Amino acid sequence: MENIESVTSPLIGMDCSFENYLTRRKMIDAHRMDGHGIPNYAFAMDYECRKKLDSIPRFYDTAKTITSTYLTRTVHEYTRSSMAVGPTQFPEIYQISCDCARTLGIGIPNVFIKNDPIMNAGAYAMDDIEPMVVVNSGLLERMNPGELKYIIGHECGHIQNYHSAYEYLSQLVLNAGLNVAFGISQMIASLMTVGSSALLAAWSRAAETTADRAGMLCADRPEDCYSALAKIMYGGTIGSEHEIDYDAIRAQLEHTVSSVAKYSEILDSHPATVRRIAALQEFCECEAYYEWRPDQKKPGQLMRTKAETDERCRRYIDLSKNG
Repeated sequence: MENIESVTSPLIGMDCSFENYLTRRKMIDAHRMDGHGIPNYAFAMDYECRKKLDSIPRFYDTAKTITSTYLTRTVHEYTRSSMAVGPTQFPEIYQISCDCARTLGIGIPNVFIKNDPIMNAGAYAMDDIEPMVVVNSGLLERMNPGELKYIIGHECGHIQNYHSAYEYLSQLVLNAGLNVAFGISQMIASLMTVGSSALLAAWSRAAETTADRAGMLCADRPEDCYSALAKIMYGGTIGSEHEIDYDAIRAQLEHTVSSVAKYSEILDSHPATVRRIAALQEFCECEAYYEWRPDQKKPGQLMRTKAETDERCRRYIDLSKNG
């Protein structure tokens, strides 16, 4: 029998200190960040539009002031009127939020379920205010767990990419939120022109594309992302699911990308859902996706560079492109 003392332990010489863990974690995170301090999966148009918005005098300071003021009230409203998710309250949804946060490397957000039949969700975060994700009951009722993971991952993507200040202002400007009673309409009106409003909408659509990519990174499989967006299109409920023909959805898209009618979308805060599905299908062939999710890589998988993927996505998201 071999002397147990002569056996060399594989743990000898391994640095198991917390400091070493932090160093290795920072190296992993740094590898996944681009030169602008944002995740390397982010849609390039997102960053480009933000830089243009930042060049507008007083834009970011105004956006941050408005956001910090109303975000505090928003957090209070949801805390007192919606259901907080936790380990013992909707534990399956809490676990999904933990999984998404772990995948993206962010803190676990507070998740609330709002009694609202509209299929929607939202993320709220600003500086020292704890990040929060709100999921409407109408969406919760229609999504299976895999699709819900994409939805919550999408919202975590907004948090990770610091979209809140810009996003909240875009909601006020683009979604009929200029309320004189709040005393902010004149402030925003003096700041925003038609051109800058269109730029803000273009950024918002690009930011949604970035968040969609985050959702795909968190999802168990890309198909859950496509089916979640398809349900948003037709309002499908669990139990009435059917096979989605994505070639037919692509055909719908072809009717819009080359038409001048697409400019009716110029102030929309979200890309048309057919555009989002197409952009996600492009990201599924991007090398950045497989840096985060090597487990999804299949033999012979087609992979394009991040720059090429972004350019292909512009055909769907950037309305100035001709398709």
